[in-house]
This record gives sequence, C-alpha cells and structure tokens, in this order.
Amino acid sequence: LKDQNTEISIILTVTDDSSGIASIEYGWTTDPNGIPTELSKVDKEINGQKITGEFGKGSYYLYVKAVDKAGNERISYSDKISVANDEEKPIIVDVTAKKEDDTEYNSGEWTNQTVTIHVEATDNGGIDHYEIFKDGEWKELEPNPDGTLDIVCDEDISQEIIIKAVDPSGNESNEEKITVNVDKQKPTIALEKETEEITKEQEITINVTEEGSGVSQDSKYEWQIGPSKDEVPTGQWNTYEPGKSQTVGTGLT
Repeated sequence: LKDQNTEISIILTVTDDSSGIASIEYGWTTDPNGIPTELSKVDKEINGQKITGEFGKGSYYLYVKAVDKAGNERISYSDKISVANDEEKPIIVDVTAKKEDDTEYNSGEWTNQTVTIHVEATDNGGIDHYEIFKDGEWKELEPNPDGTLDIVCDEDISQEIIIKAVDPSGNESNEEKITVNVDKQKPTIALEKETEEITKEQEITINVTEEGSGVSQDSKYEWQIGPSKDEVPTGQWNTYEPGKSQTVGTGLT
C-alpha cells in the first residue's frame, strides 16, 4: 500500500500423527530459501493459527520448521507474497440523480422533491470510502456493499456538492460536482385592500415571499374566488401575471 505497511496473514497448521510435535519455528523472510533472523517458537501442534506481519513494498515468504518427538524434521516455505505501492487513483465513472418520483434530476434545477445522488467509482484495490463537501465541510461516508454511494437530500438545500472516492491506499479520485436545489417551503401570501367599505372599484395588493427557492420571473401565480374567507375554493384556478391589473368581478364579497 502507498506510504504505509500492509498486513499479511497466513493460516498455519502443523501436526504429527505419530510421535507428536516436539518444536515448531516460524518467521518471515525475503529469501525463498533463507532462514529468518527472528523466529517464533512453540512446542506443540499448530492448528489453523493466523500468522500475521506488517511489511512495506517487497516480496515475502513464511518460513516454517517442524520437528517431531522422534527427531524427524521438515522445512517449508509459503508461496511468494508481493506487496507493491498502489499509486493508481480511483475513478468516478458516473454521477446521477433522481427525484423521489423516479424522474431524472438535472444539476441546478429547483424541485420540491427529495433528491438522491448515486455515485459509481472504480479502483484496482476497491473503494475504501467517499468524501463529500457539503454544508461547508468535508464529510467521510461509507460506500454501499457494491462500492457505490447514495447521497439523500431530503431537506431544503441550495448548494454545490463536491464528491470524491478514496481507495484503501489513500489515493483520491477526481472531484465531481453537482448542484442541488431542494425547496419544500410553501410561498407566503399577504393581501392588502384599500378599505373595508363597499366601493365601485377595489384595489388589492398581493405580496408573495418565499424563503426557499425565492420568487422569480419564472414563478407561477394562480387565483380564484372563494365563497367566504373561511372556505377553501373549489373552482377553476386563473393565471395571474405579476405587475398587471386584473379584474376579478362585481358584486363580490
């Protein structure tokens, strides 16, 4: 692994069905025919014991010498285990986003639905974790079992999210960016009329504010006449163009 040691593990079993084991010596060596300078010694059978070591770049072998109680001796070496520096960076191959109705979400558009970002990355050593820049800070997220990542944006948000993948060696992928705008707040409407008296003409001022996505030229306004201030109208909605006068009707309360 890059800039750090790698743990090597081998399951070792040494038995003798006749006189029994008198002694076992084992250790790690870089020479396929050499004897390690440091040896571990036991005087009994080893059955399925994990032998581990941490090493940097290179080739390593596990040396094992076993002697039974009759004096018979056997020396064995494991197959070569190679440790190489991994400098290959992960690659983010796809970033997609969907709304909760399963339709595609395009970066930067406004929606009142939950948005789920799906990230796929590839690496020769697998994906260890992802890092995303969101809410002003980098956050580490665990991948799904298949190495992908899902980011769920289910609250009001308007920001660019930066995503990168990291492999077990610490190599970082290219950064991918997506802008998410989710606004689940309803607009606030305030109506102001000139007077409470019955008049020939009455001007009503409509003020619309919105704390989420905001009110823009693309915002849509609709109106209809209700039977009373306490009842919800059930008729046809009429489109209203902001900034222009609109005749509502006569003889209305």
